[in-house]
Amino acid sequence: MTQTELPKRTEPVRSVAIIGGGASGAIALDSLIKEGVFDKITVFERRDVLGGVWHLDENPDQLSVPPGAPESELDPPLEVPVQLLDDADIRSVNAPRSSQQRYIHTASFDGMRTNIPERIMTYSDDPHWEFLDRPGKDTFTSVKAVSRYIETYLARHPEHVVLRTTVEDISKDFNKPNSQYKLVLRTETDQKDENGDLIDKWWTESYDAVILANGHYHVPYITPVPGIDEVFKEFPGVITHAKTFRDHNVYKDKRVIVVGARASAIDIYRLISPITKEVYSSRRSPNLFVADPDGPNNQIKPVIDRYEVYEEDGKKSFRVVFEDGSVVTNPDEVIYGTGFRFSFPFLKRLIPDFSIGNIIPLAYQHTFYIPDPTLALVGVPIDGLSFRVFEYQAVLVARFFAGNAVLPPEEVQRQWTEERFSRFGNTRQYHSIGVDAALPYYDDLITIGGGVDPIGKPGSRPFPVLSVTDIETLKAERERLRKFFNDTSIQK
Repeated sequence: MTQTELPKRTEPVRSVAIIGGGASGAIALDSLIKEGVFDKITVFERRDVLGGVWHLDENPDQLSVPPGAPESELDPPLEVPVQLLDDADIRSVNAPRSSQQRYIHTASFDGMRTNIPERIMTYSDDPHWEFLDRPGKDTFTSVKAVSRYIETYLARHPEHVVLRTTVEDISKDFNKPNSQYKLVLRTETDQKDENGDLIDKWWTESYDAVILANGHYHVPYITPVPGIDEVFKEFPGVITHAKTFRDHNVYKDKRVIVVGARASAIDIYRLISPITKEVYSSRRSPNLFVADPDGPNNQIKPVIDRYEVYEEDGKKSFRVVFEDGSVVTNPDEVIYGTGFRFSFPFLKRLIPDFSIGNIIPLAYQHTFYIPDPTLALVGVPIDGLSFRVFEYQAVLVARFFAGNAVLPPEEVQRQWTEERFSRFGNTRQYHSIGVDAALPYYDDLITIGGGVDPIGKPGSRPFPVLSVTDIETLKAERERLRKFFNDTSIQK
């Protein structure tokens, strides 16, 4: 899109589509409903279960993720039946199900826990998990408790949720201010054609506004370094991504390298370290977190410099060479906890550059698509207080769609994104809202939204208010994280 301002909508928003039935979709739905002005609100969840990334898939697809492969290569859009594109009058058509990998399984694993205190991670009107898995020790809980929490929250409005339905394409004439978004949807059925192939129903529906709440922990990314492609090809199953990690017991007596130092890499390292023969934690800073190894064969390593494949006694082998020159030869597995890439295949026709690697460059306050803010996002900020951050976003979006909040001029919004990019570039820190940044971010959204108190009809949702105890918990959490990561600049 160019920087030429598009005509803005003059008619009220009456219908909203929400893409994703996870934590951000749940709070977006409840916030919109409580505004009391929308005629149609629909959550489209592509799976047959709710919970988003917190749902535990016991048997996920075993992914083959080529190192350095971009999301455009791994997760391209499906070919939409031509009958449903653009101005076609046909509203539905049946077609055989595609076998393309869609990365629907989550990265959750048994033993995964929350890492933010209960009272500041949950939604403000439901501040308790179903249970704490270590009561008396902390207020964290298991992945299963969080998944049930989201399911229960969405169960408030079951008539607004459509399962097994993927948004495959979105189109809109941006030059017409009141035009709607046309969604091409694909609903999985259990029907089969004459060849025994499963059939999907493709259909269309239009909405005044769209909320992207589909998250960003789906398409994995493995950092490329010299030689890794050859190892990936010659030694299948050795180079893996943390997304498919499930059972730590399979690593008993194995030699493993875990790459990365964010949450998933830390969790995996600590789960497997007591039972592996050797485990190496490779990360940029040797002091990034206190590893507290449980055995003599656990070692901290710098980043991987290169891989080298060689032949010895007629058999191919490989070595992993780290930046300090140290070497690990023929590890059983190298697990990359190096994150994910944004992927919005359904927007590729409409906005090809909507996301670029680690960032959504035109998302004002991580929430509104600047050229047309009737396309909004909830759930983009990372490293923060999770559901509570999403709640602030959802309240603001609901107020804006209802006509009860006004965004600043487009030039101000673009300046915000330019300053953000100047500071963080195309890195995961661009969308990071950590503990220290949370309070000013909340204040910014409240200011844009017209204040804490409800503005619309009776029953509309206020912004959450942090109590003295909440703020004290925030400060304590900041210190806990700094100690855990051994990094005093964690949220500067």
